[in-house]
Amino acid sequence: MKALLVPNVEIIDSRREDIIMMDLNPTEEYKSSALSGLRPEVILDICSRAVSFYSYQVAQEIAFQSLMCKNLEAKCAELDTSFQGFKTNTLVELNTWKDKYNSLYKQNELDKNRLHELNDQLLEKNRQFQKLKLMYEKLKRKALMPEMQKNFMDSGYSEFGPEHLGSQFKLGDPKASR
Repeated sequence: MKALLVPNVEIIDSRREDIIMMDLNPTEEYKSSALSGLRPEVILDICSRAVSFYSYQVAQEIAFQSLMCKNLEAKCAELDTSFQGFKTNTLVELNTWKDKYNSLYKQNELDKNRLHELNDQLLEKNRQFQKLKLMYEKLKRKALMPEMQKNFMDSGYSEFGPEHLGSQFKLGDPKASR
């Protein structure tokens, strides 16, 4: 004999006589006719059991929803703690980057000022160098002038001497070299 499975109860029943086929959505006429032949105490007992089953189901649903609410609150608290830690770490990192930026900005300003100072010093040293170079060239010309005049005279160009050159080109005159 084949074992039968009752889908609503999910138990195996081996007795064929115990299986009753029921319509799970009976009509209103069937419902009223099923109760009409019963005594009032039985009807009240059926109604009482239906109400207590309904209240049990509602209590179970409330307990389930309460448990779900507690689980969600715990998860929410855990996420809030995690978020607060993330927020704190982010603020610390942001402040670190701000401090680093401010430090680099100040260092950049100091470097700019130092660069301007060094540039000014370089310009001043360059002016002094140009002045010294000009003075060196003047002294060099003054030192070489008598020797050049002597070489000029020794070479036989005496007709082009200082007396023939005019007053503005007199050799040995410091004003003429300027």
